Formats: sequence, C-alpha cells, structure tokens
Amino acid sequence: MDSSQNRVLHGDALFTVSSETPEEVGMSSIWLSDLDNLYLNSFCFGYRQNGGFDPYYLAYMLRSKSVREDIELLAQGISRFNISKGKVMEVEVPIPEMAEQRQVGALFYQLDNFITLHLREPPY
Repeated sequence: MDSSQNRVLHGDALFTVSSETPEEVGMSSIWLSDLDNLYLNSFCFGYRQNGGFDPYYLAYMLRSKSVREDIELLAQGISRFNISKGKVMEVEVPIPEMAEQRQVGALFYQLDNFITLHLREPPY
C-alpha cells in the first residue's frame, strides 16, 4: 500500500466512516495544521480538495444542517451505522465564488472565537 494515499495535508476534509448513531456517521473536520507524518486510520477517510473551497467555509458548510441531514440519510446499518466515501462524495454542497466563501468562513470563525471567549468568562 502506498502510504501517501492516506497522508493528511492542510485543508483536507476528514470524515468518520462508522458510528453508533446515524447522526454521528460521516461527521467531518478540516485539518488546518501543517504536520509531517500525519496519516489517516481505518476509522475515517479523507477528501483532498483541488482549491475550489476555502477551508473555513468548507468546515462550516459540511457541518451545516442541510448537509448533515443529507449525509445522515446515507448512513446504513442497524446497531452500527456506516457510510462510504463514494456516498459522501455524492452529497451536494453549495459552492459560491471564492471571495464569498472567504467571507462566510471568516464570519463563522469569528463567531466561534467570540462564543469561546465568552464561555471562558466567569459567571456574574
């Protein structure tokens, strides 16, 4: 097996392939760091985009209600739910112009930071 097939690079989308509930199968994260020798395991699969997505936009879009609902519908199983990379790749994701993606991604990133900051404040 060629280990470069499973190497994780900055901007890669990572998806879980199995879960006990359909709501958690296909859950995604975007890798935003640069580390050498980081590889996927068999419990997830990756998607390497071709530069058509802003990584922050993609991170938030893949966790949006509409995309999550589409992914959950593809989960198969009874006591353990699974999803294939091929099925996830069929899910349609809105692709606005890059400038708009950057604005949307930056907005949600700022909101996340704002919420995190306020959650750390001691209660009054």
